Amino acid sequence: MNTEESLFLNCAASQFAQKGSWREAQVAWEAMRGQLPDDFLDLNIGICRYRLGAGAELADKALDLASRLPPQPSGQAVLLAMLALHRSGRFDTAATIAAAMGKQRKYPMDLASLPTVVATTFAIEDSSGSEVVEVLNGLLAARPQEDEEKRLIKELLASYAAREAQTSAAPAARSGWLQRLKAFWFKQ
Repeated sequence: MNTEESLFLNCAASQFAQKGSWREAQVAWEAMRGQLPDDFLDLNIGICRYRLGAGAELADKALDLASRLPPQPSGQAVLLAMLALHRSGRFDTAATIAAAMGKQRKYPMDLASLPTVVATTFAIEDSSGSEVVEVLNGLLAARPQEDEEKRLIKELLASYAAREAQTSAAPAARSGWLQRLKAFWFKQ
């Protein structure tokens, strides 16, 4: 593990996030400007803000970050935007993002989840995708017409449901809040 990754894991901000102390984690991440890459700091701050209740105001920033980050954390930023839009009642825009995610056709365990901490080459993730499954079900319920977008959201929902089943089938792999440490691999 390089020095930067070690700093991400061992800093006070990461430790606050791992305890679910989101306000303290946000303040600590913001205080680390200049010590870590801004895009990753901004994603971690966005995660804290989402966990503290932020909605649509977070979505544009998360989508902007997604365009600058490597593939895996980019997916987490897109997911963050979709969840934030749904939370704020912007269901059509959230559905469009969910459909775009569905086009990617990833294996269930490769799907983005809402992380606790994102570093440059790995993330600590909450393996539970129940919030994502709930949001996708809500998006489907809000779309009465069958169309391509709804079909893609259904496929994404099926993948997240399969991910949930795989994750819950391996309880020995989890302990406390830290449910999964997932290495990033960058597909070019």
